[in-house]
Amino acid sequence: MIADLPAADYRRLLTADPAVIDIVEVSPGQPTPVLAAYDDGPGHHHLRVWCPHCATWHVHGRGGPGAPPQRGREGCAGDRVAHCTTANSPYRRSGYILDVIGPTSSAPRRRARKTPWCHSCRHHYSAALARCSCGRHHRHHPLYPALAAVYAEILAGQQK
Repeated sequence: MIADLPAADYRRLLTADPAVIDIVEVSPGQPTPVLAAYDDGPGHHHLRVWCPHCATWHVHGRGGPGAPPQRGREGCAGDRVAHCTTANSPYRRSGYILDVIGPTSSAPRRRARKTPWCHSCRHHYSAALARCSCGRHHRHHPLYPALAAVYAEILAGQQK
């Protein structure tokens, strides 16, 4: 389980994740991923971040419709609890930090998918890893094969 990984293995997993643009330590010895976020702009009040594990956009508040659009990690961006529904999303362990890099109109076009469901343990599992927290490897192709390979290596090392 990702929550039980040593910090070095967790950092290795985050380093392989293409959605992670930086890794910082919010508390000593606890790596926390930084994800690119996009601001909905004036008249709206959302920051959006792509989650490769849920295969969807997570939406976080910006501080209300009157809050000015922003950039960077300050203000209403910064440290957030992950909205992930997948049991084995690495983001659930430490949350993530939002770094607003532009308006939503500049965000890459990504089509949200239905979050994969494990019929064995009856939980959602990471689309990026194609593996469930119950240990079952699923047949669909991972969204990020290189990340899935690192995850499989880490799990194999833990089982020895």
